Amino acid sequence: MTAPSARLTAAKALADGRHGSTDGVKGVLFQAAQLDPCGEVRAACITHLCTLGCYTPQFLGHIQTACNDTDEQVRDAAKAACEKMIRK
Repeated sequence: MTAPSARLTAAKALADGRHGSTDGVKGVLFQAAQLDPCGEVRAACITHLCTLGCYTPQFLGHIQTACNDTDEQVRDAAKAACEKMIRK
């Protein structure tokens, strides 16, 4: 597996790229937000998906669950996403 720093760079490149708003990119970021072993990567993917306006029921459910993640960075990113996306 690649280093967390490389996965962070890849996630940012996907989110910031011209295809960032596509379902394919959002799907890859969502998978990483759920499954990456590194909390920093999961948190970054949550933040990227929030910025991209990913309002799927699966993502909204995930960020609510992620508010109780064992990793503080993930919890913080999920809470910020909830504030921005759910409580409007």
